Amino acid sequence: MTNAQADALVFFGATGDLAYKKIFPSLQAMVKRGHLEVPVIAVAKSSWTLEQLRARAKESLQTHGGLDPAAFDRLCGLLRYVDGDYKDPSTASLRYGLRLTKPDDTDAGPKLSWSDFAGRSASAAQLPLPVVR
Repeated sequence: MTNAQADALVFFGATGDLAYKKIFPSLQAMVKRGHLEVPVIAVAKSSWTLEQLRARAKESLQTHGGLDPAAFDRLCGLLRYVDGDYKDPSTASLRYGLRLTKPDDTDAGPKLSWSDFAGRSASAAQLPLPVVR
């Protein structure tokens, strides 16, 4: 049995509390150990730029994970930002293609479209959703 490697790691709620306290420190640790070498697609409905996301990640690590400058620089090189609502089918359904090229720092990031994943290996995704009672 061969191990499939993901083409990207996608996580929703990238500007939220869970990402701030747990996800960014975990991502930096994965990079530091050499376990994360694919694009990290951060999805949130915050109308942020990629630079704002990177600043939030850095603040998160300074507060909750201990900033490792070399690992953080590598993580920043992998980070992409997609502005979108998980309730919107064009964001959450994985039906459209995602441009995985490195975005220009003045760009808000790639536009969400997932068709590029058709016929490719699996993508890892993390989806922190509110509990509905």
